[in-house]
Amino acid sequence: MPDPDFPSGQPTVIRSQIVAAGMQAVPGLTLARHDGPFGNALLTKRKILEVRRLALGYGRREPRNALDVDLEVSGQRLRVIVTHLGLFAAERRWQVKKLPDLVRHTPAHERVIVLGDINEWMPLSRPLRWMNSLLGRSVAERSFPSKWPRDRLRPPARQGDRRHPEPALGER
Repeated sequence: MPDPDFPSGQPTVIRSQIVAAGMQAVPGLTLARHDGPFGNALLTKRKILEVRRLALGYGRREPRNALDVDLEVSGQRLRVIVTHLGLFAAERRWQVKKLPDLVRHTPAHERVIVLGDINEWMPLSRPLRWMNSLLGRSVAERSFPSKWPRDRLRPPARQGDRRHPEPALGER
């Protein structure tokens, strides 16, 4: 049976690799073109409890979104927010202003992970400062072929605490 969330043009080799790995895919389709679908996705082996999608399109720029997924991990709910933000500063500022509302409406006892290609190169930029004030400092890694970190991973906070310190080098 075809997956209604995946476009019919989804290559079967990708589907078969996801299934072979024992994973499920939560697609975040943002654009369907003649050469294939575009967007982001969350791959997981965990039980998916709920999926929400937040449109983050900005004017006439490339469509963007955030996947907001609740997973069951060790009998507890874990909220995972996956996004790929825009390339222009004003676009990213507008998009990042939408994300805190997602996190603030999460019950304090639930853990939240925010991850994705934030497309932010400047460590003191407003969008990163806003996210850091809400979630704590992120782990920043370079992504190919970039020279500077653009991808951010915000690990789950301790129970009842949204903020967390950046892990020491040995803990990464």
